[in-house]
Amino acid sequence: MNILVPFLSTELGRTAVRAAVDEATMRGGTLRLVGHVRVSNSDAGDQVRVLRAALERTAAELRERGIDCEDSWSVGPQTLSARVLGAAADWPADLIVMGYRKRSRVGKLVLGSYEQSILLHADCPVLAVLADPSHLRASEGIVEP
Repeated sequence: MNILVPFLSTELGRTAVRAAVDEATMRGGTLRLVGHVRVSNSDAGDQVRVLRAALERTAAELRERGIDCEDSWSVGPQTLSARVLGAAADWPADLIVMGYRKRSRVGKLVLGSYEQSILLHADCPVLAVLADPSHLRASEGIVEP
C-alpha cells in the first residue's frame, strides 16, 4: 500500500506522520512524505532549507525505525494541496493521511483550507486525523491564498 503524507513541520504534520506510520505498520505500506514551499519566484531562502532539513530528518528517522519511507519536496507557485494531489496521482497513492484542525466557517472562508481541497479532490481515500488542539498554536495554521 502506498501512503502519502503532506509534510508540515508543525503539530498537524506530526499528527499525520504518526497516523501514517500506524497505517504503514498495520498494512505493510510504503510512506511518501511530500513537502512543498509555495513561492512566486525561485528565491525561497530559509523557508526551503528549514523544510528540506526537517523532511529529510523525519524520513531518515522513520527509515532507522524500519519504516519503508521516501521523501519528496518541491518549490513553486502551486498550492500545497495541488502538489499533494499531483503527487498522489503520479505515484500513485492508495491513501493520503493528513492532520487537520477544526476551524470556524469564517476561518475556512477567510483562510482557505488545504485539508478541504484534498478531501474534495483526491482520487484515493483520505484519512484525516484530528490534531490535539491543546498542542496547536495559532502560528501553525495553514494559509493558502
